[in-house]
Amino acid sequence: MMKITIIGLGAMGSIYAALFAAAGYEVIAYDPWVEHIDAINKKGLSIESPSGTYTIKNIKSSSVFEAHEDCDLYIIATKASGVESAAKKISSLLRPNATVVTIQNGLGADKEIEKHIKEAMPDALIDIQDLAGDGNHYSATITSSQFAGKSKIEQHKMVYDSLKGKMGNELHALAIKTKEQ
Repeated sequence: MMKITIIGLGAMGSIYAALFAAAGYEVIAYDPWVEHIDAINKKGLSIESPSGTYTIKNIKSSSVFEAHEDCDLYIIATKASGVESAAKKISSLLRPNATVVTIQNGLGADKEIEKHIKEAMPDALIDIQDLAGDGNHYSATITSSQFAGKSKIEQHKMVYDSLKGKMGNELHALAIKTKEQ
């Protein structure tokens, strides 16, 4: 069974945690909001969606981060200002085939994202997809020779650094996939 760690249980992290847990995956979730974590551990995680309200009770949650080296997927769902700290916490835990996904609220237009990445990595090939068709939720696949010899965390940090602090402010949700050229 796939094991997933989610760091940050705000709106986005909670939705992903609930969806993965409902699908039968083992979900381990962390958030510093003690009252929220206590409520999840006592009553489960309640989600309201267009398809109804449901409560998921099979999420292991804690307000204290603990190392889990055997995870297949790490989702960083913190505010943009918390990405670096979360990335540092998991960087030594990543197995070769582990995947890291960062999701933050607060992105804008695809052209803005591409402009900033190209300024920092002129050789980058960038494919941006509007995930929800709403102009606010994107995925970007970035291929660059500058990623050579760098870990996925370092590559993702390079992309976030290129956005010059706009994540969580002018820019909204961005899923990143990086490749070496």
